[in-house]
Amino acid sequence: MNTDRLVLETQHVARELGSDETRSYLMSDPQRERIADTIFAGIDWPSLRGRIHGFCRREYGRCVSKVYIDRAGGAVQTGWVFERKERFEDSRDEYVHEVWVTLLQPVRCDQGQEHLEPFAFEQARSSAIRARP
Repeated sequence: MNTDRLVLETQHVARELGSDETRSYLMSDPQRERIADTIFAGIDWPSLRGRIHGFCRREYGRCVSKVYIDRAGGAVQTGWVFERKERFEDSRDEYVHEVWVTLLQPVRCDQGQEHLEPFAFEQARSSAIRARP
C-alpha cells in the first residue's frame, strides 16, 4: 500500500490542572502534513503505523487513547491521543498538553475534486491481508 498520499494531522489542546472544573483550550489550528513531505516518506503500512506511534510517544508523551470513527461496520481506529504535563511559560503552574494525531486520506468526489477524510487503520490491514499470496 502506498502511504505517501496519506496526510498526518495533529491537534494540540491544553487542559488546566487543579480545579474542580476541567477546562480545555485549543493551542492552535490543526496542522496537516503529507506523509511524503515528512520523515515517514516511502514507508509502507504497517511499519508506518508503528513508526508514527513511536515518534509521537517521544515527541508528545504517553499514549492515553485511540481515535475512532464510526463506519457502517462499526468503529475503526484512525489515530491516537498523547499527553504530557508541561509548565506555563510565565508561571510554575502545570497543564496537560494533549495531542490528537490522526491519519487522513485524499478522496475524489463525484465532481472530480479531492477532499480529506479519516483513514481507517483496519482498511489498510485488510488490504495487506488480501495482497498476501
